[in-house]
Amino acid sequence: MAESDQANVKIRKARKKYRCLEDQKSNNKSQKASSIKRVTHNQTRRNRKEELFQSVVEQSEPGDKNRKFFQPEHQPTLLDIERQVTSKQMISKRTQTIMAKLLKVITRTYITEIDFSATNIQDEQNGEAHRKKIW
Repeated sequence: MAESDQANVKIRKARKKYRCLEDQKSNNKSQKASSIKRVTHNQTRRNRKEELFQSVVEQSEPGDKNRKFFQPEHQPTLLDIERQVTSKQMISKRTQTIMAKLLKVITRTYITEIDFSATNIQDEQNGEAHRKKIW
């Protein structure tokens, strides 16, 4: 009986090793498949980047509309645009400073009103306490 138990144990161990080997083989196959997928995905990504780069290069040839502003005859329009932008920036800076000053004034008035109401409350409490002492 002991010999048959030992034989069964050996058979179980052998089956376990066989299963582990099979699992390793299937894992290796799936890893190879996923690595192949990754490689093809990276290649398609590179191809897309190259296509985008080529299209940008093709669009930015010397006859491109964007480059015409760098030509001497279009320099006055660039200067006009710069003047407009700088004047708008100056206006926005002025409005920002005015808004900041206005907010300071508003907060100061609120603070003084709060202080005034707090002193009124203290005065009223002191007056009530004084009246209670008198009565």
